[in-house]
This record gives sequence, C-alpha cells and structure tokens, in this order.
Amino acid sequence: MDHKTAELMAFAVNDPSKMPSVEKHYSFMDDNAERQPDTLNNEPDRTDPEEWQSDQALLVQQAMAVRATNERKKSE
Repeated sequence: MDHKTAELMAFAVNDPSKMPSVEKHYSFMDDNAERQPDTLNNEPDRTDPEEWQSDQALLVQQAMAVRATNERKKSE
C-alpha cells in the first residue's frame, strides 16, 4: 500500500494529468473488477502459492535434511 501511495504521489507532483484513477491503481477498490485467480505459467488449474506456503515448504525441507544428518551421525 505504501508503494502504491508513493506512485500516486509521484503522479500528483510531476504530471497530475496522467494520474490514474484510484480504482484503477488500487484494484481491490474497484467493485466491478472481475476477480480471476492468479495462475502460474498460464495454467488455470495451478495457482501461485502464498509466500507463507513457500516458506513453510522450505522449512520442512531443511528440517528433513537436519533429521537425516542426525540419523546418519547416530548410526556411525
């Protein structure tokens, strides 16, 4: 939101005639905008994962690697 506000302020200061409408700039404010799911690689059945899901997958991967290393150390 801060970045979008800064962009609008830049338009207002430099060239107000080219300033986009608030509804166009903040798409969530436009009630008429159709909500389509974000797609990954233009495939409609796969959506882009949330940031926390990517972080969680990375954490699980790292935990599994640590567990495997600990198991190897115990068996030596």
